[in-house]
Amino acid sequence: EELAALLELGLADRVVSVGTPVDADRAWHPTLKAMIDSGVPVTGTAGSINLETVVDLAPDALFLLTWIGSQQERLETARALGIPAVGQHIWLEPTPLARAEWLKFFAVFLDAESVAGERFAAIEARYSELSAGALARPGKPSVMVATVGGAVTVSANDFLVRYVEDAGGVNVLADAEAPPYTVPFALEELVAVAADTEYWFTSAPDQLDRPELPQTALRAVREGKVVTTHHQEPLSGHDWFGDGVFRVDLVLEDFVSVLHPELLAGHELTYLRRLHP
Repeated sequence: EELAALLELGLADRVVSVGTPVDADRAWHPTLKAMIDSGVPVTGTAGSINLETVVDLAPDALFLLTWIGSQQERLETARALGIPAVGQHIWLEPTPLARAEWLKFFAVFLDAESVAGERFAAIEARYSELSAGALARPGKPSVMVATVGGAVTVSANDFLVRYVEDAGGVNVLADAEAPPYTVPFALEELVAVAADTEYWFTSAPDQLDRPELPQTALRAVREGKVVTTHHQEPLSGHDWFGDGVFRVDLVLEDFVSVLHPELLAGHELTYLRRLHP
């Protein structure tokens, strides 16, 4: 997310180290590949970052994901070593626009507040326009957001629920009392509640290959309406965990095109991908 924010703000030249990937050819953005190829060190992500290398780099700021205990401990260790470490927890935001607004947070450290304000305003305007068009359509397709594997997790009250709702769908697993992240769910209950759900969004690109999946019991599987949110194309310049965090307007375009294809005729999916048996 941090690199994506700097790319969105036009400040990628400020980066002195990156978290991933070790293999530059697997980078999601050509600029990231160019950085690694030019010698910018890959120092690892929040839970396993190489702080010794970071100390040698002497950055003005180190941005780290800090939403679980081990990541917070790493942040505190970095500060004890004299590194100006800054924590972020974008993934706990309950709505797509709240996530995108973190552009303003990163901008504060880079003297880019005006740029961030303009970028967010444009993203928000396009997002609102898309949502208004989708919500005006008659009928709301039924949707579930879940991943079935050795365990089952569902989105009941997180930002993915908002994408579905803002794209003119109804999440049959919605629960306003649930936390803003995925929660465990019983497979039997999932089948009972969502057997006739028209669309299924999953975080697993291999969802239809998992043996735990009761394929014939789910309408979305039978009708070929299963979509993964974790489609990644190296060097495409787009990634669910990269620019997708901030370009929520583009992500919403994908959701709208799936649920109401008549609104965006000819649209090609960027962050989502349809799964087929």
